Amino acid sequence: REGRLDYERVRDLTAANPADVFDLPRKGRVAEGYDADLVLVDVDAPREIRGDDLHSNCGWTPFEGWTGLFPDLTLVRGHVAYERDGDGTERFGDAVGENVRD
Repeated sequence: REGRLDYERVRDLTAANPADVFDLPRKGRVAEGYDADLVLVDVDAPREIRGDDLHSNCGWTPFEGWTGLFPDLTLVRGHVAYERDGDGTERFGDAVGENVRD
C-alpha cells in the first residue's frame, strides 16, 4: 500500500532487529537452525481495534476505534499457539515455552 512500510521493513522492525539487539541467536529469521516463530496476518482484512477483543487483563487500549491488522495464525517453535478462522473462532495451542537464553 502506498505510504506504508514494506514487508521487509516490518520484518526487520519486529523480528530481526529485536533479536539482534537482545542477542537471541535462534530468533528473528526464517532459516534453517532458527526457531519457527511466525505470525501471519491478512493485510486485506483490517479490523477496528476494540479493547474488549484484546487478550489482555487491562480491558482497554489507547488505540480504541483505530483500524489495525490482527494475527490469523501464530507459531511458536513451529507449534500453533493461536489460530483464528475466517468466522472469528479463536483457538489457542498448548504452551511450549522455554528460556530463549539457554
